[in-house]
Amino acid sequence: MKRSTILTLSAVLIAAVMSGCVQELSDLGIETPDMAPTSQPNVTPSPTTSPSEGVSSPPQRINLSIFNAPALNQTTEVMCEMLIESTNTTTEIELPEGFELVSGNLTWKDGGGSVIVKAVKTGNWTIAATTTCEVFTEDGALHHYWTDVECIHVAVREDTAWVSETPFTEIPPLPPGPVMEPRVNATPELTPMKTPPGTIITPKPMKPPSAPSFSQKINLSISNTPALNQTAELVCEMLIESTNTTTEIELPEGFELVSGNLTWKDGGDSVTVKAVKTGNWVITATTTHDVFTEDGVLHHYWTDVECIHVAVREDTAWVSETSFTEMFPLPPGPVTEPLVSVGSELSPFIDFHVNENVITPKPVPLTKKTKKLNGTDDVRATRSQSAEILYANCDIDLQIGEEGTCGNYKIRLDYWTAGEFADYQIAHFHLWRLSPYADLGSDSLDMWYESEGKYYDGNKLHVDYTGSGGDPQEAHYELEDLTLCELTVMGAYQCWISENIFTGGARWDVAVPRIWATVRIFDGNDNPLGDGLTGTDGRFSIVVTNPGATGFYVQTLPSSSACNVTKEDGSDYIGQSSTFYPLPSDTTYDIGEYQVYDHPHHKGAWRIYETIVNDYYDRGAWDFLANEGPGYTPPEVNVTFPSDGTYYDLNYRIHIGDESHTKALDVVQHEYGHFIMHMIYDLHWPITHCPSPHFINEFSHPNCAWTEGWANFFPLAVQNEPNFEWGNGDDVNLEAQTWGTPNWDDGDGVEGRVAGALFDVYDNRDDGYDTFTDGFLNIWDVVFHQTDDNFVEFYAAWDARGQDVPEANAAIYQNTIDYNDEPDAILTSPNGGGLYCCIVTVEAMAADQDGTVSQVEFKYSLDSTNGVDGTWNPIGVDTSSAGSWSVDWDTSGISDPTVWVKARACDNLGESSEWDPSDASFGVDNTVPSAPTISSTSHPDENIWHTNNDPAFIWTTPSDTSGIDCYSYIFDQSSTTTPDTACEPAGNSRSYTDVADGIWYFHLIAKGNAGNWGSVDHYRVKIGSGEASTTDAVIALQIAAGSREYDSRWDVSDDGSVTSLDALMILQAAAGAIDL
Repeated sequence: MKRSTILTLSAVLIAAVMSGCVQELSDLGIETPDMAPTSQPNVTPSPTTSPSEGVSSPPQRINLSIFNAPALNQTTEVMCEMLIESTNTTTEIELPEGFELVSGNLTWKDGGGSVIVKAVKTGNWTIAATTTCEVFTEDGALHHYWTDVECIHVAVREDTAWVSETPFTEIPPLPPGPVMEPRVNATPELTPMKTPPGTIITPKPMKPPSAPSFSQKINLSISNTPALNQTAELVCEMLIESTNTTTEIELPEGFELVSGNLTWKDGGDSVTVKAVKTGNWVITATTTHDVFTEDGVLHHYWTDVECIHVAVREDTAWVSETSFTEMFPLPPGPVTEPLVSVGSELSPFIDFHVNENVITPKPVPLTKKTKKLNGTDDVRATRSQSAEILYANCDIDLQIGEEGTCGNYKIRLDYWTAGEFADYQIAHFHLWRLSPYADLGSDSLDMWYESEGKYYDGNKLHVDYTGSGGDPQEAHYELEDLTLCELTVMGAYQCWISENIFTGGARWDVAVPRIWATVRIFDGNDNPLGDGLTGTDGRFSIVVTNPGATGFYVQTLPSSSACNVTKEDGSDYIGQSSTFYPLPSDTTYDIGEYQVYDHPHHKGAWRIYETIVNDYYDRGAWDFLANEGPGYTPPEVNVTFPSDGTYYDLNYRIHIGDESHTKALDVVQHEYGHFIMHMIYDLHWPITHCPSPHFINEFSHPNCAWTEGWANFFPLAVQNEPNFEWGNGDDVNLEAQTWGTPNWDDGDGVEGRVAGALFDVYDNRDDGYDTFTDGFLNIWDVVFHQTDDNFVEFYAAWDARGQDVPEANAAIYQNTIDYNDEPDAILTSPNGGGLYCCIVTVEAMAADQDGTVSQVEFKYSLDSTNGVDGTWNPIGVDTSSAGSWSVDWDTSGISDPTVWVKARACDNLGESSEWDPSDASFGVDNTVPSAPTISSTSHPDENIWHTNNDPAFIWTTPSDTSGIDCYSYIFDQSSTTTPDTACEPAGNSRSYTDVADGIWYFHLIAKGNAGNWGSVDHYRVKIGSGEASTTDAVIALQIAAGSREYDSRWDVSDDGSVTSLDALMILQAAAGAIDL
């Protein structure tokens, strides 16, 4: 990174305006319901503005760096970093002919990136990166502002290479001696490392950002945010150690030096400064690297600048990594932490997916302490780097063929070769590792060009060839066995949290394992050795370097990348062990089990931490979002306990003011819910219009009810529990409140109603209108992708994103929030005109866009003139909801030429549609047609036998009110048959041919135009001679006995059955005694 000037406030303001990022901030406080809030204005974004004529362009400054100096045919990573974030930017890397692209893209939009390149040709080459910003002005013209170019100059040779900030003026030989800066030794081909798929993501320390090996990167931090006339400690840390460096802090007029020195050589340091003037100030730290070349000229390389922006007011202050665009009021409450950590991203990274792996937070950074802790007292720590521990350091002189041992390694001198400066310039040798045994192979070192030596065996062995001499000739080697003696430190921690059983009163404390607690290990000289987190069993196991007689001690604190709980003065809650002294031969050391320091504040701090992150009963909010819900990993939240109240201050800080609130998971997670909404709203916050105080069961304002209702719902979803608890024994079941609940206001302006509605959408419990079970993900999907100001906007977004509206509508209605629309009903039959009788099927279509139709009601009128007026009588109600909606209407007793019907639908929430009448009236005729009169031209007498086997029938048309529509008839040998109701072909006659001898009947009925069928008429014909015989009598007896099928020809008595009487009558007729 290099900068020649410090950007002025106005330039940054213009850049922010042109990139659309100006926002009016305010100090809105957000409290738990029933908590008295502070008085705060609200947050509203300001509109973006176009750049004005002649305004200087935004400083899209970039930093171009290279991972190593690649010799010919070797690869390296080139990284381009955007120092000031902005949109509408394009960054491009231009490669010279001596390099080719291996992987990656040379062009990026709105940010930086990295590529892998390969040196393919020797020479002096320049790699350039360019960034531009495009802005449209009011006249629609496109302008390119602040084109910035950064260059890296690389000299590539066959076996080595080096890097410079300025162009090489000639092809130089390599510089002699140990002065190798800014030259970078070539390294093996670089392969980016990626996490194997399916790996469980485990916590890692929060460390300073990494830097290229040649870059003297620095980190500038401030211990607190000083208000007017208050002091703070500025700490400037060198992230990459190097000699010949100068670091300088430049103070603005709003600050003065209290103690310390503003300039340091070869490293970082700290100073105490005092804020002496209100305003927006920039504190700058600069580092340079000085190198002398062969000609004795001093060159300055790789200037690096880090800035902290501090807004100082009379009573408070705050910090940002970017310039303040305007003077704005302070957030409420004690502000003791920077608005953002310098060097961190201002906006949280949001990744919306369901993560199948377990994600844990990262522990707080390992730091070097300013002084030793006593008991539980603690101090603010500053960062430092752990010193390397050597296992063995040996000077070895070897003749050809001789071997030497250093620690766990052995070396043998094989031979020399001459170089351009000396006969014994290059020494060739062979290396072995002794335990576990490994042949490390042969190599060589050039004492002139490789004066820094080389590393082997995964950087565990360093070998340096410093020259030769003597008689016989000997090679002088310096070997360093860097193998570290590892010690696994183990132990367990407990804490006090609220019991896992809801009893309706205040919950008891229970001692359980401490989950995901940060554990830090220091040696007896306060140097950091290692860090990690406890597991779900409260135990930790951290591998460190065995400090031996120096000893070590262990600290634990309720802080991690998920949550940082501090005291009111901003200091940490640190628990510290005594000092332990392991033997040098020890490989493990168990420190035992520890409980939280017996003090209400320490206990409360750990309750808060476990409630937010995760506790033994798996009730943590951070874990719920990261591992059990949407797969979102929240950024770190700061918590102050105890504080001046319980609220969230929109400065990424939660305040918990009462010890009882630490025992209430719901109160802490309520405030955390505000923090989560603030983050996923991309720092937008609605104008809430919350009264002071506001109550969970009373109307406040739709906006207030939404932000507070979400925060009330959030802990219920995390814990899958409908009761909201305040920690002092008070609680309310938000699922049980519905229409008519005493002392509860109705509607979406009541925060408890909004929370209950969200919970009824989420849960799997059915109550009243709520039968919905949808879980958390769809609610999250809507809130995550919107910045809704109230619940009605959330509901509209729910619909727009394709979620289940009917089910959600019912669950919401259960909580007295009525967004329900009426259903629709359309009468389809009878719909005007025509004649009907008897049973009439009345039908309608019905639908409900935001619910379900529960029933359709039908009515009729005999005196209506238009389908609206008149007296209406019930027909029936269809509640089947299967297919179309209909009822069968018995119209018997009605005969009227002008009848109307209408239909109305009702949904599952009791909302009814308008009545839909038939388009016109219709007639109802239930008068039955009279029976037709049948006669036969072929068989005119029903009582006489005729030998004509072709009977013919005719009939008269009967009278009917609505007229005759059709006839149905049948010809058989039964005297009582009634024809079916299927109309036969039109006409008033019917004939048959080749009818068998016997007694036959023609049956006929008529149908009126209204659809009602009349009575039946029967006509008998006798076909044959009519003479009886004794055989006929026998057949009649068989039919009467059931041994033969019925045949009407033997039913001479004409009573519909064949009995012994018929057989007797046939015998008498055969004897001539009677005439049949």
